[in-house]
Amino acid sequence: YPLHAPEAYIPYFKKHNVTTIIRLNKKIYDSKRFTETGFAHHDLFFTDGSCPSDTIMKRFLQICEQSVGAIAVHCKAGLGRTGTLIACYLMKHYKFNSREAIAWCRICRPGSIIGPQQHWLDVVESICWQSGEIYRVNQRHLATRRIKMTSDDSVKHAKPTGDDQLSNSGTQPGVNQVVHGDVPGSQVDEVTDSTVINGENNPDGPSSSSRQIEEP
Repeated sequence: YPLHAPEAYIPYFKKHNVTTIIRLNKKIYDSKRFTETGFAHHDLFFTDGSCPSDTIMKRFLQICEQSVGAIAVHCKAGLGRTGTLIACYLMKHYKFNSREAIAWCRICRPGSIIGPQQHWLDVVESICWQSGEIYRVNQRHLATRRIKMTSDDSVKHAKPTGDDQLSNSGTQPGVNQVVHGDVPGSQVDEVTDSTVINGENNPDGPSSSSRQIEEP
C-alpha cells in the first residue's frame, strides 16, 4: 500500500505543522521512518474496539499537553480508538460533556467512537472535567511564579539612572518601583521595570508606586 506508507504523509504533516504522531494500533511500520525526519512518535496500543486503560488515557493527554505543534493520532481505521481519546481531550480542555464530544468527533469524522467506547466516555466524563480544572489551576500558579521570578530578576539587575548617580553625596541610588502587567488567565502580557533614585539631590524626593496583581 504505497499511498499509506509513512513517507506519503510526511509532506502533508510538515505543511500543517504536525510535530507529533501517536499510534494506537499494532506496529505495522517502523517508527524510525518518522523520527528520522524530525517527528516525535509515541505508541499507545490497545485492542481495536475496546476502551483505553486509565494509564493510556493519562499518557495520551500528557503527550498532547507537552507537545508543540499539531498532533496526528491514528489507529487502524482512525475511528474507534482515535476518536475515543480525542474525545477525552475535548472533555478535559474544552469542557465538552461526553455526548457533545462524541457528536463533534462524528461531525469531523463520521463513524467515530463505537460500541462500549460511548458508555466509557460517559463514565470518564467527570474524571476529565476534574483533571481539566486541576490542570488550569496549576497553569495559573505557574504563570504567577513566572511573573514573580521576572520581578525579582528585574530588581536584581536594575541599574541606577539620572544625574544623581554621578553625585558625590554618598547616597546610594536604589530601586523603588517594579511595575508588572496584568495577567489574563495564564498569559503574561507585559513585564517592565522602572527605577527611581533615592537621595537628597532628587528634587521630587523618593517615591514609589505599585499595582496589585490579582489572579483571575
